Amino acid sequence: MTHRFFYAFLLLTLWLPWPWGSVLGWSVYLFCGASFSLLLWVLLQRPLMDLPHWQAEGSQPLRYLAYLWLALLGGLALQLIPLPANWVQTLSPARWAIVAPYGADWLPLSATPVETFQYWMLSAAYGAFFWVALHALSDRRRLRLFLWAVVINAVISTVYGVLVLLGGAAFEPIALLNTNNRVLSGPFVGRNNFAGFLALSASLGIGLLLAEMRPSGERTWREWLRDTLRLLLSRKVTLRLMIVILVAGLVLTRSRMGNTAFLSATCVAGFLWFLRSGGSRRLALILFVSFILVDVYIIGSVVGLDRVVERIQATETQSELRVDINADALEYGADYWAWGSGADSFDQVFPVYKSVYGSGLINQAHNEYLQFILELGVVLGVLTLAIGAFSAWQGGQALWRRKSRFYRSVALGSVMAFVYLAIHSTADFNLRIPANAALFVAIMALMWRARYTPSKGSRTGSSL
Repeated sequence: MTHRFFYAFLLLTLWLPWPWGSVLGWSVYLFCGASFSLLLWVLLQRPLMDLPHWQAEGSQPLRYLAYLWLALLGGLALQLIPLPANWVQTLSPARWAIVAPYGADWLPLSATPVETFQYWMLSAAYGAFFWVALHALSDRRRLRLFLWAVVINAVISTVYGVLVLLGGAAFEPIALLNTNNRVLSGPFVGRNNFAGFLALSASLGIGLLLAEMRPSGERTWREWLRDTLRLLLSRKVTLRLMIVILVAGLVLTRSRMGNTAFLSATCVAGFLWFLRSGGSRRLALILFVSFILVDVYIIGSVVGLDRVVERIQATETQSELRVDINADALEYGADYWAWGSGADSFDQVFPVYKSVYGSGLINQAHNEYLQFILELGVVLGVLTLAIGAFSAWQGGQALWRRKSRFYRSVALGSVMAFVYLAIHSTADFNLRIPANAALFVAIMALMWRARYTPSKGSRTGSSL
């Protein structure tokens, strides 16, 4: 029964980017239903308090994470519940000032209750998805299978995007993408969001590649030749080629911050692995230099890295729309700093503060940190960031403390993905795309699993 449950989870993960890249409303509800159903499936087999990861060593930090998530859901519910007008006047004077002329006695803190409810439902579904992932990825074999599935799925998405890019509408059977946009966007509408999906997947692929490799000592030339031939026939080469495809796809998106953040995250990951790899530091140095030189520079130059560089050099800060958004958002934030204007309400509230016209509809702040504060307020915004940071801390602990090379490698790939998203979030909104957000939630589960899942044959290892 358990293996069937795992493959149901795996199929759901594989399916994620295809309908969600086009931001279809029905796919959001479909994911929520699937996540809640899978969690119910787990609970019907074993109650929550009886699950292995709730009773094992290391469960106390996991409980803290659960409390943070429940507190976030409670705070979002507070934005939805109609409150007495005098309470709203105290908690959010700007919100009360809008409805005061109409004499409302009860009103919610959110300016857009319908959108906030959908945000609350998605947040609950992400929580369910996290617990499902934590339960499903219960051993080394399943972790490896999941990582392979993520990388293969990203490669398929890249190939599909290239076909659409080269063939136009003839290769776009679902007729949802803008085939006139001559950049790679895969099954996503936005190229920057597809860049985020590829970078997260490539980060996990690098972690998997490190897990598959084994350091070797001094060898004779015959042993070296034998090992080289064995390497060429192994799945490591296939995985390495897949990572090259993902990086090439990332360059083809022409995403400035996407490529910059990935290069930065690769350098950070290489430095951390160099510090932690001990006797195999030379191998680690060669491997990450190859990632930067071969993947980013050589392959990137073939598929058009120069165009990305030109876009970065041509960027004029004063004329960037995102800078204008940040300037106007200061006034916005001054009015809603405490409890926010309501989750997913930015596109409805921001036009009131917009000072630059003629630039079209602005439905996102293009800065995750800023938008969290504007929509959720300081309290819930910091709480949201704390959930991700707490999981990243567990990944860092796994990288630094685990003796198992496999779990250290999984932790490194997860931490690299976190660093990438932390940088890219300063200029984009990947977490607003459910496919990327769900993948990030799965990466959070990987961090916890890498930290506490015992090594094979370990008598004292912690487990979730």
